[in-house]
Amino acid sequence: MSGLVALLGERVAHDERVVRRMLATMTARGGDRSELLRDGAAALGVTRGAWEFAPGFSGPVLAVRDGDCHVVADATLYYRDDLRRRLAARGVRPAAQTPSHLVLAAYRAFGESCAEVLEGDFAFVLWDRARRRLLAARDPMGLRPLYLAQLAGGVAIASTMTALREHPACPATLDVQTLALDAAALLMARGDRTVFEAIDQVPAGTTLVVRPGGTPTWRRWWSVECAASAFPRRAGEAADGLRAVLGDAIAERVAVTGPTALWMSGGYDSPALLAVGREALGDAGLGALRVVSASFPEGDSAREDETITTIAAHCGVDVHWV
Repeated sequence: MSGLVALLGERVAHDERVVRRMLATMTARGGDRSELLRDGAAALGVTRGAWEFAPGFSGPVLAVRDGDCHVVADATLYYRDDLRRRLAARGVRPAAQTPSHLVLAAYRAFGESCAEVLEGDFAFVLWDRARRRLLAARDPMGLRPLYLAQLAGGVAIASTMTALREHPACPATLDVQTLALDAAALLMARGDRTVFEAIDQVPAGTTLVVRPGGTPTWRRWWSVECAASAFPRRAGEAADGLRAVLGDAIAERVAVTGPTALWMSGGYDSPALLAVGREALGDAGLGALRVVSASFPEGDSAREDETITTIAAHCGVDVHWV
């Protein structure tokens, strides 16, 4: 989890103090180390917590500059071997293996379509000085936030609305209709609008492209596709297929160092992941899967302790209670 800021436009990106104030609002997303890259009309910044620099997270980088391209990323990427094969087929070799370097390599290989070849949880902003374009994208599930404010003289992008509001050119005018819908818990009624008129959320599974002095263009490249011919005819085939997909996904997400843990409740999904995960990690020689869960007092409506204990005992694992 990191905090990102990007500004494009001579009038909005000229004051370094403003960008640093924007970064400083995102300490909850990690404020141990920050870095700012400036290049004419563009400024990119990132702030991270110290734990993000460990293997398996951001790696030992903040902002990445490589030739004419600058990138800041809040990302965890999976299926990296597949990605590296696709990059090699395009004659591109990443300068390093951090998510930021892989995003940059994907851009060099696939251009504005680079987000479509990435698997994982990500939000990133990339400035291409040679082509004079700023590119931002989010993963299909939208697990990493990104917001856009269109300002007089340029645009600002950040991981939080609070950071955008820190820019003096960002109006404070509220979108009363969206605010009312939000208060009524009709959270999806206004799509990617926010309670501020000047701020939009970058939609999940979308790439945003902006050029100096130009209007942002959006391209949503991901949607759910369900082809009737793809469904198995028998329930057993479906179960085997789902088990294989889940097993591969869990094996791809094992901890780089230390044990791999599963947060388990008493529902259907996490116990299924425990059963599939233990088998998948065991077959691949990737170690045991640990179980972590929350304990609630007796009589509490959220208590599932007994169910969780029974499931864990059936699978032969201990539970680390929080």
